[in-house]
Amino acid sequence: MISGRLISRSCTTSWSDWNHGDLYLTAEALVRVRLPVPTAEGRRFRDTVGPTPRYRDLPSADEAGPLLDLDPTNRCIRLTEITSARLRRGALNDRLALTLQDGTRSKLLWLRVDPAYDVLARELPDRLGTAFRKG
Repeated sequence: MISGRLISRSCTTSWSDWNHGDLYLTAEALVRVRLPVPTAEGRRFRDTVGPTPRYRDLPSADEAGPLLDLDPTNRCIRLTEITSARLRRGALNDRLALTLQDGTRSKLLWLRVDPAYDVLARELPDRLGTAFRKG
């Protein structure tokens, strides 16, 4: 198990994915876990995390298989596999567009009111180096 900081409870994996999920940043990965539909309803542009940092024990990237099997939109993206990461701020939501070593592309989107943008803008430059950019 590894500790993950909750940075959004409104994370989706694409514009067509309306199922919100939790987004965590761990020492080794970005982890997205889909929320049950009743939990995800009513997000409506309110901060979904709150001002106090919250943490949860998560499977390490090596142990994430069962978590990923629970839902096709769950993600465990190792930071070491990211070759390009672009963090963008939007009018209503923010996003992180990723390219991985195997050429796979992935997007993570969340409500702008959540702290994810600020946390990622602060943490990812040191962890990803030149692979990270904003804008």
